[in-house]
Amino acid sequence: MKIMGIINLSEDSFCETGKFSNNNDAVKYAEYLISIGCDIIDLGAESTQQGFDEKNSEEQLDKLIPFINQFNKIKKQTMLSIDTRSVRVMEECGKLGVSFFNTITTGEEMSNLADFIKHSNSEIILTHMPDEHKESKNLITSDIINYLISFFSKTREELISKGVSGEKIIIDPGIGFGKSGSDNLKILSNLDIFVQQFERVCIGVSNKKFSSKVFEGIKEKDYPLVTLINTALSGYQGVEIARVHDVGVNKDASEVVKATLNS
Repeated sequence: MKIMGIINLSEDSFCETGKFSNNNDAVKYAEYLISIGCDIIDLGAESTQQGFDEKNSEEQLDKLIPFINQFNKIKKQTMLSIDTRSVRVMEECGKLGVSFFNTITTGEEMSNLADFIKHSNSEIILTHMPDEHKESKNLITSDIINYLISFFSKTREELISKGVSGEKIIIDPGIGFGKSGSDNLKILSNLDIFVQQFERVCIGVSNKKFSSKVFEGIKEKDYPLVTLINTALSGYQGVEIARVHDVGVNKDASEVVKATLNS
């Protein structure tokens, strides 16, 4: 399992860890993540928490490009992912050698996304986020697993039909994005189904209060422990990438899972 460390350049990000308003501080933090073996750094300049304010392409690029230029001087083996809904942002950042784009892009933008990805060396992480999330509501479905399998199957087929290699597509079920606590738990306990269906899976549960059942009685300072447990469970189920705020301990957890499975 690869560990993806989070750096946010958006002021309204929900988590303080990895959030920076100053590019130099963000680059210093990236150096630290690289030094402890972070596999991928996921960089975003637009929050996607409930009720988020959209940032236009230029606002995002003004923050992203200076960081990427500095990152490319220090990256060593660490890869870079850009978290954005904007294909224009992808196009500009892609010119600088970004390895992944993490996106909630759907609908009309899919054609533009396909045109970019099929001609790019970058891979795409498709994260499910229903329209309800923007309105601080939850998706209502009787079977979240089959709903997501259908969603990702159709989305992958659309991209592949437009010339994108299926090997470049990674799916993320979108824990905490417009889903009930019960549905989030169903996803986490059935990640192996997504791995069997789509092979390449990314998961992000870091510091998210995704289920009142799980978090009842747990203090906020202990949320990283829940993340750590879910990283281990995800790795055991074959998930390829875990997106986290606390890289060091989650990297250790992934190595323990790897050693256990290979023993």
